[in-house]
Amino acid sequence: MPDLLQELTSMVRAMAPDYEYRWSDDMIHRAAHIADLAICEQAEAIWAQHDIPLVAGQAIYDLPDDIIWLKNVQFCRDGVNFEEVLTPVVPQDLDNLSPRWQSDTGPPTLYALLSQPGIEDYSKLIVWRVPTAAGQLIRLNYLQARNEMADILGVELSSHVIQEVYLPYVLSLLRASDEPEEAEAMMMQYKLGLQKVRSFYGSPGAERMIGLEMRP
Repeated sequence: MPDLLQELTSMVRAMAPDYEYRWSDDMIHRAAHIADLAICEQAEAIWAQHDIPLVAGQAIYDLPDDIIWLKNVQFCRDGVNFEEVLTPVVPQDLDNLSPRWQSDTGPPTLYALLSQPGIEDYSKLIVWRVPTAAGQLIRLNYLQARNEMADILGVELSSHVIQEVYLPYVLSLLRASDEPEEAEAMMMQYKLGLQKVRSFYGSPGAERMIGLEMRP
């Protein structure tokens, strides 16, 4: 499969050759990153896993900062088998369940999010009950974003996906200030392309990549 940035830059140049000196490669690449953030979320593109070792007596844990949406949290008692799924609640439910929930010990059965995933420096997950044994883990299954520009370097995608969804999105960004009507038309083309990609590669919400790239 072709390299995303190289293929997309070539496509943009072919679609708008008169703009070669107005749009630098860096501008196109930055627009591609913005497009990638939107596409990964709207197409539910990249599903990832992240394991967190539980610490005896600790109820609150940091979340990775590339989470768009958390699907579920699995619990592993023996360090090998993730056979249990924690039930999601809101922090207020924990207060209602047990006023001293931070000192209730035992195998975790519930989890709650403190703030929202993806908010830097304040993205936490609470487990209840508080673990007491070493070697236990929780596994996050979540929708992932490529947050940094460097994260899309070397990404390989099918030409079909680049043509149908990335190209019109990037052109809509590049043309937004000078040609707003053309930019709007490109955004409509992107939305149609996104529907095609979703329907072709799988149903929305499926717990897998839907063809934008291989799951790591």
